[in-house]
Amino acid sequence: MGSHAFIYGVIIAVPILALIARKFYITETSRMTSQAAGKVISVEQRAVSDANERRTETEVVVIYTIAGIEYQLKRVFPGERAVQYPVGREITVQYNPATPSMAQLML
Repeated sequence: MGSHAFIYGVIIAVPILALIARKFYITETSRMTSQAAGKVISVEQRAVSDANERRTETEVVVIYTIAGIEYQLKRVFPGERAVQYPVGREITVQYNPATPSMAQLML
């Protein structure tokens, strides 16, 4: 009787552990397996203030094309980084081939 309980426990535990592993270890970022050429079309450096702090951030907008469809990627970076991303700069974009709008800049 005890060995049957162990076997049933294992049968139940293995799929649950697999789901947990998938949730925490296979992230959206890991699905971004393809790359495309992108181009910086806009960069804005700005000061941001709130009640607790004042900081500088840089917003970069990049366009890239997958299968004839143009996508736009907007990212905000901390600090003064506008000189690193001049308008017209070519930059590599990593994206999810199943969902090309899910993308990140390759820095």
